Amino acid sequence: MTESPDTQHLSRKGHNTRIALTRSGVEAMTTHGYISANIESILKKVGVPKG
Repeated sequence: MTESPDTQHLSRKGHNTRIALTRSGVEAMTTHGYISANIESILKKVGVPKG
């Protein structure tokens, strides 16, 4: 079964978002420490809404 072009785009977009969130989270924890890193700043930096 093959994916439609729309599904492939959404899948790729989701993958790219996960990568950006992971990188931003690692950067926040490296810069501010585990305790001080917060999800709001990570989401804001990536441009993803919470929820």
